[in-house]
Amino acid sequence: MKRILIVTPKFPYPPYGACEQDRAAGIELFLKNGWEVRVITKIYGEEYKKEIADVSQRLDIKIVPIVYKYCRILVIGMARHLNTAMRK
Repeated sequence: MKRILIVTPKFPYPPYGACEQDRAAGIELFLKNGWEVRVITKIYGEEYKKEIADVSQRLDIKIVPIVYKYCRILVIGMARHLNTAMRK
């Protein structure tokens, strides 16, 4: 099975605007064509985690939400990890 990781700056469900509609359609197209889909997405607060769990269960995909306040810490940590790995 083919696998894809989708990283998106905004959770696309429910798809209110054109950007969310495009991302949601893309996720569903990959699923329809037999891909294993995983999503990493930014969210504005902990209150969105229930909605994400519902979508994750409905689509049968793994969704990793990252609250905006942790994004800077995550990016710095990833950069340090990559820097260390590249030195080896």
